[in-house]
Amino acid sequence: MKQFEHVLAEEFPVMYRDFGLDAAARAALDRYADELTQWMSGVAPWHAQTRRYREEDLKRHRAAGGTGGGRSAPGSAPPRLGVTARGRARWARVALGAPPGRMDKSAPCVQLR
Repeated sequence: MKQFEHVLAEEFPVMYRDFGLDAAARAALDRYADELTQWMSGVAPWHAQTRRYREEDLKRHRAAGGTGGGRSAPGSAPPRLGVTARGRARWARVALGAPPGRMDKSAPCVQLR
């Protein structure tokens, strides 16, 4: 949550300037960020109240499944945090009206530098 708040407060203004976004593009990204903020405000309490995230349940599952210290299966590494250039481009396209998941040239696009 702190990282998300940092991105909104510190990195959005830099992104707006670096990409030369106009007021409409900025407003679209601000709306999208607001939707994410509202979603997080609802999902965070849900995760805190769900049994699968209680400490005693996590300890019980760890004991049954081994030590939990290694990565023996392909794809078991933790997900990477951060936004790639491709991710930024997809986010900007969705905010500007492209359907999610489409990366074709017909969608509005913010050019990455």
